[in-house]
Amino acid sequence: MEDALTSTVVVEPKVAEPISKPKKVAAKKATKNSSAKKVSKRKKAAKNVVKKASLLSAAFKVLQGSKKPLTIKEILTKVTNRKLWFSPHGCKMPHQSLSAAIQRSILKPPFPFRRAGRGLFAVKK
Repeated sequence: MEDALTSTVVVEPKVAEPISKPKKVAAKKATKNSSAKKVSKRKKAAKNVVKKASLLSAAFKVLQGSKKPLTIKEILTKVTNRKLWFSPHGCKMPHQSLSAAIQRSILKPPFPFRRAGRGLFAVKK
């Protein structure tokens, strides 16, 4: 009985382990066949997609067909009536986007736009 009362329990303090970064889980490696199939599907899908015209190229087509210079809003109404372009995400102010794009392109030599007056645009001859 004395042994049970006189015995001491030694408790060693725990040493904190350094915090390590979480281990990255290795992803399964794709086989050559599966990746080749994905690429070929993408290529087939890309061939079937019809590229839509940009607003700037649609405006160029409209201005080519017109005999007089047009305002931005007139260009936009003709573009939408001819169904050359539509706003994919419901653009709130496409007239401002078109105006800025035409004015930027006037500064660059390859685009054949010109200002014909205040707010009027035409194609260079």
